[in-house]
Amino acid sequence: MSLYEVQRLFYELGVNRELHDRFQADRAAVLGGYEVTAEERAAILDLDVPRLSQMGVHPILLLQYARSQKLPTDDFLRMLRGEGRGASKERG
Repeated sequence: MSLYEVQRLFYELGVNRELHDRFQADRAAVLGGYEVTAEERAAILDLDVPRLSQMGVHPILLLQYARSQKLPTDDFLRMLRGEGRGASKERG
């Protein structure tokens, strides 16, 4: 596992607008610049909050990533508790 790389990505997405915009346009290409495992890559692309949390991603960085992906905070908290997304199923 490359927890450092996952957390570095989430941090950089929060502070680097150009990287954020590139990630929104082509997430797979941006991920190619980080040394993440296949499992981490899938969890990032799927916005699998419980799995990313289990991997040890810091909650603040995980929340920052979820917000950057337009996941409502209530849904983030539900997912973190393992309750699913709730009423807000679409990001937009």
